[in-house]
Amino acid sequence: MEYKNYRLYKVLIGAALGAITVVSVSLGNYIVPILAFIAGVAGLYLLSKKSNALLTDERIDKLAGMAARVSYTVTAIATALLGMIFIAIGKDYPDFLLAGNILAGVSCGSILIYAVSFKYFNKKADRGSR
Repeated sequence: MEYKNYRLYKVLIGAALGAITVVSVSLGNYIVPILAFIAGVAGLYLLSKKSNALLTDERIDKLAGMAARVSYTVTAIATALLGMIFIAIGKDYPDFLLAGNILAGVSCGSILIYAVSFKYFNKKADRGSR
């Protein structure tokens, strides 16, 4: 399959997924969008395996890694700061205390996942270079 056809099928799957989600949610059915999402991801995976075109290269992989790192850093800092602010004003507004604790927990959890995955991939890269 050529890259042009791959892109077309990718857009069609995305449009179908959006239409299914809108119709299902407006009818009050929340299971169908989840199943459609799973089917769409599976379809995209099968399309990428069937495609003969080069879908990524080193430059795209490096840019994706840099973008992921920046978005992770911004998100981790924002959730940590917002969590601290909510905890600080939680004495006067008890509802904010729960939200602040949740945000702080999410921030700590994402930092832990980042540290563990970094250590794992670092060891994996060290074994591959030997």
